Amino acid sequence: MLDYLYRGDYDEHELATEAQRYQDQGPALPKYANAMMHVTANKYAIRGLKDLTEKRLVSNLIHEWNDTNFIQLIQYVYGPRTPANSTLQTIVAQFAARHVSTLREFQSFHEVLKRFPDFMYVFSSEMMERVIQLEKEAL
Repeated sequence: MLDYLYRGDYDEHELATEAQRYQDQGPALPKYANAMMHVTANKYAIRGLKDLTEKRLVSNLIHEWNDTNFIQLIQYVYGPRTPANSTLQTIVAQFAARHVSTLREFQSFHEVLKRFPDFMYVFSSEMMERVIQLEKEAL
């Protein structure tokens, strides 16, 4: 966070290394350390940093998709450290809907659906939107 305040940017690789040190406090998310930075930016109401972390997280999800890491990301984003109804939660639900064909094969994804009702609700809403879009395209 201090890097961002001084330089207007932060080093994702350094952040990922730092995230590994705190593995005992939750799942290690080296590829999705931007989510951890987003939570910090939200806590301290740093809008520019929140925007930057969202852009970087979306970019990582597009270019470096990994089902197992993504399931860990869901657990982090919908866990107790992340405020409810955050943009971060919506982003995660949108990507889950995009990748449902592979995620559904993982038992751990089904467990996440049961364990996090807020995720299930947002994910279901995203799935409904996708179905509606497909129905419109079919007409």
